[in-house]
Amino acid sequence: MLPPVMVYAWTFIAATPSFRCKTPYDDFLATNLTSEPVSSYIPSAAQCSETQKTISLKECQRCFHIANISTDDGYTNQLTACHNFIFDRTYYQSTIVEDVSYF
Repeated sequence: MLPPVMVYAWTFIAATPSFRCKTPYDDFLATNLTSEPVSSYIPSAAQCSETQKTISLKECQRCFHIANISTDDGYTNQLTACHNFIFDRTYYQSTIVEDVSYF
C-alpha cells in the first residue's frame, strides 16, 4: 500500500491594481476639450485631514473627490466618496477586486 500523498497548489486569484477616483473630467476627456485639470478634483492634504481622520492621505486622495455641490447660497466644494474608479491596466485586464467593487 502506498502512503497518502499531499498536493499543495498555489493559486494567485486576486491582485489590487493601482486605481483612482473617476471624476467628471474623465467623462468629458474623450469627447470634449476642456481646460479643467484632473487635479482640481483631488482633495488637498488639509481637506483630507479635517474630514477623514481615520485613513491615510493617500487613501483619502484615491477614494474621495471634490464635488461642486449646490447650496442655497450658490455652490460649495465638498469632499465626497467615490463610487466609480479607474484601474491601471498595465499588468491586468481585470481583477476580482474590480468585479467585487461593482456590486
